[in-house]
Amino acid sequence: MQEVKGFLEGELDYRKLRGDTGPLVYPAGFVWIYSAMYFITKEGKDIEMAQWLYAGIYIMLFACVIQLYVRCKIRGRLLIRLLLSKRIRSLFMLRLFNDCVAMLLLYFAVVVLAKGRQWKLGCLLYSMAVSVKMNILLFAPGLLLILCRSLPWYRVILCLVVCALWQVGVALPFLLHELQAYMLKAFELGRVFTYRWTVNFKCISEEIFISKEFGQVLLLFTVVSWFLLWRRRWSRRLFRRAQVATIKSVEYGAVRGADAFDTDSEVYRNVVLTMMESNLIGVIFARSLHYQFLVWFFHSMPMVLSVTRLPFPLQIASVVAVQYGFEAYPSTAQSSFVLICGFALAWVGIVCMDHDSGGDTPRRHKREAAPDAAKGVAPAAPSVKQ
Repeated sequence: MQEVKGFLEGELDYRKLRGDTGPLVYPAGFVWIYSAMYFITKEGKDIEMAQWLYAGIYIMLFACVIQLYVRCKIRGRLLIRLLLSKRIRSLFMLRLFNDCVAMLLLYFAVVVLAKGRQWKLGCLLYSMAVSVKMNILLFAPGLLLILCRSLPWYRVILCLVVCALWQVGVALPFLLHELQAYMLKAFELGRVFTYRWTVNFKCISEEIFISKEFGQVLLLFTVVSWFLLWRRRWSRRLFRRAQVATIKSVEYGAVRGADAFDTDSEVYRNVVLTMMESNLIGVIFARSLHYQFLVWFFHSMPMVLSVTRLPFPLQIASVVAVQYGFEAYPSTAQSSFVLICGFALAWVGIVCMDHDSGGDTPRRHKREAAPDAAKGVAPAAPSVKQ
């Protein structure tokens, strides 16, 4: 509320917007949303009203999560564990962080993209989430791959234009006043986090933590992991549904080719998992995680691990270790080490155990495609909107 007060008083220079916790370092979507909350909560003084607003955000976010788990046919009992985190409840009801708003918009985008296939609306919601907090960019590699595998190139460009137009529109007053100030503060990629607040790397020295080389190594690991995900998992998934397939080969038991398709349920699952895996890899190698960053991945981590071939006890161990690392306060070398071990297990499951488990769709496709493939005829599918 302090950070947006300057804006409401007429200040448009992003370098001069700040509060007791420091300068404003979030994009313009944050400013507009919290400006609205500023008035709704009577200049931030009506704490109960703010908590009711965040209770609504929490309920809507969890409703989206339930829908994703159900539609992806993930074990229902995993949802129970998502209700047991004291840290998550604290982030929504006591801390009132913008991470919660950003993730709600992100989950809206995922639901729209996976279920409705409304590409421009989904990309608009995604860009809205980015404008609230920049961490949403960790979903970008997965989203870009889905767009490229689902749409012709000109429609991909149109979706990217939608994303760009929202970023420009929401930030227009600041861009017209002082473009450089906005770009430097809202997207401060070179910002060094404070060692005191890191949750994931208290087990290394502060000197290593703040070094430029450490950040470069983590970035390299992130990019390499995304590449491995593409080679070992994403490239084997299908993102088109209900199309007439031009068969080039039958590989991994599914129809392949430029027009390859899959069932609605499998495409839904592939879209959701690809975006969540993209984000989780970025989180695993993040230079610094703070307590509020748990909301970035907490609800999706059990889902992502459940489709790997990582043994179920190790899946549970990974989630428990990560939750322990975020529940411990203040963070210590021990809690950070346990957290890193949990992330290491998750990384092994996602990247090294490359085939999605749980599902017989590929085999069914092979049986359906084989008779027509032998005749050189593409199998037909019901017409459903892309």
